[in-house]
Amino acid sequence: MSDYRRHALKAVGSFQWAARKQARASALIAAQRCIAQLQFERERQWRQAQQELDRWWAALLRNEPDAVLTALAEAFEDNEAPAAAVGVDGSEVAIVALVPGIETMPERKPDTTAAGNLTLKKLTKSERASLHTTAVASHVLLTLREAFAVAPGLSAARIIAVQQAGDDAYGKGRLDAILAARFERATIDRVRWEQASATGIVDDASTELLLNPRRATGELRPLDVQNEPGLAALLDQIEPDDLERPGPATAHQPLGESPEEQTRPLSLYDGKSSSNRTLVIRAGVAAAWLLLLVIAAVDGVSGLLIVLGLPLLGIGIAAVMVGHARWAWLANRQTSAAALVAGFVLTIAGGAMTPAAPTPTGAQPTQSTSAAASTTESTTTTLTTPPPTTTLPAPPVTAAQPVPTQAPAPQPPAPKTSNRPAPTRTTAPAPPPPPKNCDPAYPTVCIPPPPPDLDCGQIPYRNFVVLAPDPHRFDGSDNDGIGCES
Repeated sequence: MSDYRRHALKAVGSFQWAARKQARASALIAAQRCIAQLQFERERQWRQAQQELDRWWAALLRNEPDAVLTALAEAFEDNEAPAAAVGVDGSEVAIVALVPGIETMPERKPDTTAAGNLTLKKLTKSERASLHTTAVASHVLLTLREAFAVAPGLSAARIIAVQQAGDDAYGKGRLDAILAARFERATIDRVRWEQASATGIVDDASTELLLNPRRATGELRPLDVQNEPGLAALLDQIEPDDLERPGPATAHQPLGESPEEQTRPLSLYDGKSSSNRTLVIRAGVAAAWLLLLVIAAVDGVSGLLIVLGLPLLGIGIAAVMVGHARWAWLANRQTSAAALVAGFVLTIAGGAMTPAAPTPTGAQPTQSTSAAASTTESTTTTLTTPPPTTTLPAPPVTAAQPVPTQAPAPQPPAPKTSNRPAPTRTTAPAPPPPPKNCDPAYPTVCIPPPPPDLDCGQIPYRNFVVLAPDPHRFDGSDNDGIGCES
């Protein structure tokens, strides 16, 4: 429906409202007509296919040779022991099965020694012959049951088990018959398969049985077909190549169509719209890629490799996740993984070839030679909490005073900045530890805590650091963290 609407509105302008409405109505009618046609065609194909299947089933029930032989050939094509139906006579079919020779049987079997240790014991000739007879009987019964299952009109089957006997003097393969038997469907249907053995079923359920076992060991020897003219004539008609495993057979096609025509889905535009979209996608990707290549050519080989690798890497990742990207010629996950690896390698190679950016030459950091920085640095080494940072340098220390070891008070809020010039300070060595009666609000000098309440005129210090809570109020009203400013 969307394809029809898009096709109808392609030639109509965006502002032609009446024309667009009429085009949408026409697209709806055309889509409904196409859907009805597709449904009618599918129903016609279904009825025709059902009629062909009914005729095919009726032919199987009537045991028509062509229908029975074709059905058996399709059923036998995946058997472990190759088999072929060679003729149909009424409700009886003749089958030839190629069974393994005794040389394919194992020579040893697992066993234990007298001490209880595991070992591989060599089979006797009788044991090996018995194992081979069981294998032959199993292949015969498997082929027989499959024939009765796919051809419901059969009431009996003659089966001949043959094995390869090398080449004759002319280099032609020779077959030896080692078992010939006839089974009826009614007898086979009454067998208790979960209880009986393969050799026992062949002995009991067969109405005719030809075997030539060796007396001493029981090994199956080739049958003497000179006394069985029918069997000899049948073997003359069989070529060893006829019993080779066939290739995949073409399934029955009741409509007379090829498998591609039967599985091809019907679409409104018969795939043309999808092909056009694929071409548009490929053209757009190619144009964008070419533009990127032209831009990357300026950067040299490294840029070229990166521009080639990154899109290929992205397309490969998407294709691996989805399973394919047919518009990019990636039909399966294997080719998608190869594209992903190629894109990754190109991207890594381009990145490795990219020249390193030059290191900019900046100004060397300068060292501060001011006495305030050195004094602040030496002060902070003795305190567990550094003093607040201000825009003004620390005031000079006029005399080396002891610094208290008592834990400092919490940090005060940052003092207000001032535009006045910083006072000149003289560099002084780190003061020795202060006595214990110094107030921690004045870390660079030793002033006892109140009482009494002291003023600047009562102490010898000027321009020293003041921390909150400033019990003597040396900072005054400007709150710049400097006490008794001179």
